Amino acid sequence: MEIDRVPFLNRLRRTMSSVETWGFSLVGFLTWFTLVPSVQAEIGSASMWVWIPGVIVGILINLQVQSLGEKYPDVSGGTPNYTTRLLHRYPALGRYLGIAYYLGWVSFPAINAIVITDLIQFHLEPMGLNIPEKLFEIGFTAIAYFVAFSGTRAIAIVHLFFVFPSIGCLLLFCVQGLGWLAFSPQSPGLLPSKIDAISVYDWLKWYFYAAYTFYACETASSFVADSLHPKDTLKALSWVAWFMPLVFVGGTLVLLQLATDRSLGSNLYGNFLAAAKPFWGDAAPVIVTLLVASSCLLGTATSVCNTPRVLFQLAQDGLLSPVFGSASRRGALEPALVLTFICSLGFLVWGDTTRIFVVSGVCWFVSIVGLHLGLWMQRHDPAVRWGRLSLVLVAVESIILLVGGVAWGWMDFGIGLLLPFGMIALDAAIGRIPWEPLHLPWWDRLHAKPVTPPKNGDFVVLQVAILIALICGTATISWLIRSWLRV
Repeated sequence: MEIDRVPFLNRLRRTMSSVETWGFSLVGFLTWFTLVPSVQAEIGSASMWVWIPGVIVGILINLQVQSLGEKYPDVSGGTPNYTTRLLHRYPALGRYLGIAYYLGWVSFPAINAIVITDLIQFHLEPMGLNIPEKLFEIGFTAIAYFVAFSGTRAIAIVHLFFVFPSIGCLLLFCVQGLGWLAFSPQSPGLLPSKIDAISVYDWLKWYFYAAYTFYACETASSFVADSLHPKDTLKALSWVAWFMPLVFVGGTLVLLQLATDRSLGSNLYGNFLAAAKPFWGDAAPVIVTLLVASSCLLGTATSVCNTPRVLFQLAQDGLLSPVFGSASRRGALEPALVLTFICSLGFLVWGDTTRIFVVSGVCWFVSIVGLHLGLWMQRHDPAVRWGRLSLVLVAVESIILLVGGVAWGWMDFGIGLLLPFGMIALDAAIGRIPWEPLHLPWWDRLHAKPVTPPKNGDFVVLQVAILIALICGTATISWLIRSWLRV
């Protein structure tokens, strides 16, 4: 039976505005912000050989996913659930790839929590202050889930609040930085004096590492089924595609030309501060700190929103236990959120961000290879734009996955390939355990109970406002203390 003919148990309500869904499509730019210093520290100007072809393939993926979204406007979860439809003759493979995509994203809250905790410790360390790191990491991991249990609207409002200033500052960094390099008398030049050569092995290794950025700009597709205007939501994919060269290539040029101190290594804050000081001056530390914090918070919020939708749709299609197809009246995918939170904490306990990134990156890259395989197999479908080219991409990306993934360690590569099977086994166990909360009827009865609305009709807005005040207040107080002590 073809997946797209399986009847839906329960579709999500269309409650999200176009602006909210557009905001979720920008996380790939912020992922570039967090990864580019590591790539530059290792291979220098040769990183351009990674970013330029990556941007080209990333644009093709965005435009292709946009076409699939037009064909499946009621499918939640986006890319991995389009893949299951392309591979409808092979449901077991489709389920593996869908779960692999899910695991690729579910590690983001843990990684971001570690990064933002390190940022706080970085600012407090000169004052001789230390924080309980694990407590902060758990808190930053849990905070987005806390809001997500209140419903889709709550997390979308939080996301929207931070996305405009952060993306605005990032685009300003790229545009103003390129302008300063092109026209300032103090500029070292717009382009490097030479671009270093790179070995095939290193190219495969670092393309695999950087693919999270230029391949992950299609996240707006996860929210087409939630959108009040699905066609407008899908337009975000093409807009983001055409901004990729500015951010991934232009922004990298700014860093290459202005963050030249090799002692900075892969330090995120230090590299961007050094690059921004010539044209932002004294405002650079504040803006860069905002960018680091907001990129982590937005990455976490996007992950918390799109990963439960992957599980939800897989359950709707009969590829996972029906319990993950449960949705509350507020749009909270509670069973899927609980499992996602547990998985995020599992990655957090592991603690090594590089290993977490590689393991989850293997899962995620496998799902992208599967997408291109499905596109080639359905190359005669009008919704498939570059069917024959997809076979070339399958071949090249398979080599990248094998060589580039193994370059980061055999053990982590193997764990990444096997992890989806562990999730499949867990799902099979859930279906056999008689505990009622693990089965859909229990949640249906829970959601059928009458809910007493809060006396404050704007409870969600109030809740979000308190959360934003806590985050912004904490950042402001830390900056005031640091400034007062003149550290």
